[in-house]
Parts: sequence; structure tokens; C-alpha cells
Amino acid sequence: CVFPGCTVPSEQADIDHTEDHAFGGNTIPENLAPLSQGHHRVKHHTRWQITQNGDDTLTATSPAGYRYTTRPEGRMQPAPKQLTATATATTTATTPTPATATAPVVPGKELAHCPF
Repeated sequence: CVFPGCTVPSEQADIDHTEDHAFGGNTIPENLAPLSQGHHRVKHHTRWQITQNGDDTLTATSPAGYRYTTRPEGRMQPAPKQLTATATATTTATTPTPATATAPVVPGKELAHCPF
């Protein structure tokens, strides 16, 4: 998660559109960033703002105007064109498997580690 102070690995995070998709944000690497489920909700339901700076850093601005700049480890790369071109050509129909039950989300629990 790119939120300041968060320790949730990006593999376990939601992929968020920095500029909201509902307001015209593109689904391109330069507009995507991993946010934990808790920080994803914080961004969308409070006045926290995330900005990508174009130099592989992101700035989180709190509702009070404090700014926190982070440099995430690594950078997401697009899938190779060869992989995306063959993925749709080899798709076959299969019988869906039953959904696996997951533990219920306890409101606020995932924000317990949040320093803000």
C-alpha cells in the first residue's frame, strides 16, 4: 500500500485509480496505485487525496493539508503484448467452481495500524 506508514504489501492491496475512474481516470500504470482496503475506503470516503507526481513518487494530502510523499518499492509494468494477445485466443468455457467463503470484515479493524 502506498499510503504513508502502511505496511500492507501491494500483493494484498486493491489497485486504485489515482484519478477516479468514475470521473474520467484512465486505467493505465501512471494512474494506478496499490491501496490497502482500509486506505482505499479512506481515500474515497474522506478528504484524503493521493497524487502521482510523475517521478515514481506519490503524495498523500490529509484533510488538514499535511502532505506525505512516498516512493513505493518497484513499479508496476504492463503485461507483455504477446501475453495479452494470446490470452483471449486460448480462453475456453469451463464449469465455474463454487465461491470460497471468507471471513467477515470487522469495520475499523483494518485501520488499526493506520497512523492517521
